[in-house]
Amino acid sequence: MLIAATGAFGITFSILKLKQLHVPATKPLPDTSRDQRGQVSVGGEIDPADRQFKLSLVQRLIKNGWPEETAKAVVHINLDRYSWLKEVAGDALEKEIRAYECMAPSPKVAALLTIHPEVSGLALMAYDRETFADAILNLDDPGDQNVVIDTFVKFTSPADVSAWGSAVHRHGPCIAGILRKCPVWPVESVFLYPKANDEVAEEYGKWIDGRFERHPFSPSDEEIFSMITFVQACGSKIRTRMENDETFLRSFNGRIWPAFEDIVRKSTKDRDAGRVPWEFFTDCDAIWSLLQRDDGRALLDRGGQLAAELLYGEGPERVIPELREKAVQLLLASNQDLIAAAFFSDWSKHPLFVELMVKRNLTEDMLLTCCNKLRVSDDPVAQLEQWHRLSDNALMEDVGPLPQGLKASIPGYAVYYA
Repeated sequence: MLIAATGAFGITFSILKLKQLHVPATKPLPDTSRDQRGQVSVGGEIDPADRQFKLSLVQRLIKNGWPEETAKAVVHINLDRYSWLKEVAGDALEKEIRAYECMAPSPKVAALLTIHPEVSGLALMAYDRETFADAILNLDDPGDQNVVIDTFVKFTSPADVSAWGSAVHRHGPCIAGILRKCPVWPVESVFLYPKANDEVAEEYGKWIDGRFERHPFSPSDEEIFSMITFVQACGSKIRTRMENDETFLRSFNGRIWPAFEDIVRKSTKDRDAGRVPWEFFTDCDAIWSLLQRDDGRALLDRGGQLAAELLYGEGPERVIPELREKAVQLLLASNQDLIAAAFFSDWSKHPLFVELMVKRNLTEDMLLTCCNKLRVSDDPVAQLEQWHRLSDNALMEDVGPLPQGLKASIPGYAVYYA
């Protein structure tokens, strides 16, 4: 456990450093009482000079609003360091004690320091001591409290201590649960995130909690770490999208994520064993856009990743806006042949092809015939120009039957539909 965490002036002592100084990390609190004059007295075996030094520090804190028990606990756990500072850096000791005098802990902070005096230096640095105290005390299990306290050893500035304290306040049970499964997992990379936008922080925080709540925890360590990897890769992008797109912000937790999670789990062979490889699904910007549509789930069910990339992806296979709704119709109808024939060629974005697909009175079978004629044509643009000059009836006659033996295939079909 972190011991006497961090002094107010940059002096940080971990267990390791205390051992290097040959100072015991912990020792029992001595018997203390007040004499007839109301002065604090200390029992037990202690050098008279040390006893007087300790009593003087305790009395200074009590005079400045510290509860007696809290003052004793904090001075006691720091006493070896204070004795050392008294010998080598008296000014630093005086500055620290003055800082504690000014601190005058609230009842909640005093309760924390009485139970965990080892965090006194952290409490001194925290911008919001009430939040810091709540972050630890809200954890009912003392073991969880100790696990979370240990995480603060990585933070040595007031800003960092305060930021992590806020994260623990919001996600303490999740953090403790993860670290109890594996103490070295990088929880900071998951639970430290900007909170400038309250609405975004609230919705994003709900999503994070839902991924790492202890009770529905996956029995598979592999899946938990896989989800950590997913959050590391996608968390910032999700927050940015929430900030810039109110519709996404409002619908992410209730509709978009549940649909995405369901599709991912259904597509994973080892889902029953709790081993969903979330790191394989981090390229999901197009899927978020797709699932914002009212028909997005149906499109994802029928078209998989192809539907997302075709309609909202950044690759060359993305259809132009003028053909997006036509592509939606074909995806919902599961017309894979026409999708493959129509949207994966250089001429697929030509204005005359848009006219052919959207404005001409042709059945889907006729459109498939046209697309396959274009695929085998030496000059597809000239063919489109010729059809442009024909009436619908003349075009129907000109199209004729589908060339025998010609069947289009979607590039990467096996990847999209696996």
